[in-house]
Amino acid sequence: MQVIEACFQAAATLRDAALRDWAALPPQERTSLRQFCLHLVLVKTPPPPPIVASQIVSTLAVLLKRAWLEPGVDRGAMLSEAEAAVSQASTAGARRTGLLLFAAVVAEFSPTTASPMNLPWDFHERCRASLETDFLKHFFTHGASVARHAAESGTALSGSDDGMCVAGLRLMSAAMGWDFARKP
Repeated sequence: MQVIEACFQAAATLRDAALRDWAALPPQERTSLRQFCLHLVLVKTPPPPPIVASQIVSTLAVLLKRAWLEPGVDRGAMLSEAEAAVSQASTAGARRTGLLLFAAVVAEFSPTTASPMNLPWDFHERCRASLETDFLKHFFTHGASVARHAAESGTALSGSDDGMCVAGLRLMSAAMGWDFARKP
């Protein structure tokens, strides 16, 4: 992590290569790639600089979306894996990054902010509909719970919450900004 620009480019290249070679990757390697990205942003000590972490979070959101409709993939398990990594994170900064990951997932699944993946529009629409139906409410309530806890404990006012309240509010904002009027 010595050269921030190189690390940022490496994360972007990882995303591009994973999308390009997705069909050639065995399912276990896809899972390992996802877990590697989770480890980088939530477990690695010291954590990557914020701009690099942001790029890795974006890459992870794209990987989650790309795997979303794969046969035999348990969507809930993928998100639970991320949630478990966040809850086991030893620092508030890692937990904040986890909230930003969930906000990035919401943004990635929204057709207006989705990454190009060289896939048919139907893929993006099915991912959007699935997230909206099965997971969006959970993301909103999770963000609200975190923000409420930080506000009630007073840590948000003193600034000792390490940005948890703001990250929770960002997740809530991403969920509330969802285009519910969209029809396939």
